[in-house]
Parts: sequence; C-alpha cells; structure tokens
Amino acid sequence: MEKKNNTEIDSLFKELNDTYVEKSKESSTICRQIVFALIAIVWAMVYINGTANWKNEAGCVLALLVIYCFFDVLQYLTIVILYRNHYNKIKELLEEGVDFSLIASQEKEKRGKLNNTSFCFFIAKIIVLFLSVIGIIYMIL
Repeated sequence: MEKKNNTEIDSLFKELNDTYVEKSKESSTICRQIVFALIAIVWAMVYINGTANWKNEAGCVLALLVIYCFFDVLQYLTIVILYRNHYNKIKELLEEGVDFSLIASQEKEKRGKLNNTSFCFFIAKIIVLFLSVIGIIYMIL
C-alpha cells in the first residue's frame, strides 16, 4: 500500500470538509423549505373550514416546527460565534510569535470540533423534522 504524504492527506481532508459543508448547506436549505411547507399544511388543516379548529396534535406539530427553526438559527449563530472566536485566538497566537506549524496542527483539530458541533445541530434538526412529519401523518389519519 502506498503511503500518502501530509500534503495529499491535507488536500483529501480539505476536499472532504468542503464536500461536507456544501452538502449540509444544501440539505439544510431543502429541510428548511420542507418545514415551511409543513407549517402551511398545519395552518391549512387548522383553518380548513375558514374557522380555527385547533387540536392538540396541531399545536404539537407546530411547536416542533418552530423548534426546528430555532435550532436552525441557533446552529448558524453558534458556528459563526465559535469560528470568530477561533479566528481571534489564531490571530493572537500569530501576534505573540507562536510557530505557524503548531497553530496549523491545532487548527485542524479545532475545525473538526466545530464541524462536530454543527453536525449535532443538523442531526437534532433532522430528528425534529421527522417527528413533525409523523405528527402530521397522525393528524391526517
């Protein structure tokens, strides 16, 4: 088996990271559109005859969809704050004269932790979305 050098490994990880970011953005956009469509479906089911016909199930589904939106905003806000904090720490270390190779090796590990945080939010949003769909199916049946 051929041994890869660090540059090849780094480029592979960068490519994987870029693909992950791109695909998670696409799926987040699709899921967000599904959530807005589900909110419209719940709204239509509640006001089907022109008058409000609220059921507990509709309230629960709507609450789950709002929680999804909250997680969505919280995910992006958290990641922006964490990346900004990380950037400022790197800037401070460079100004203090810390070796760039040491910073670069720590940066890869830190970026992995930041992506894990984003992934946890993503999984939580998918779970909430599935629960919402199950709730709507329950309302229909």
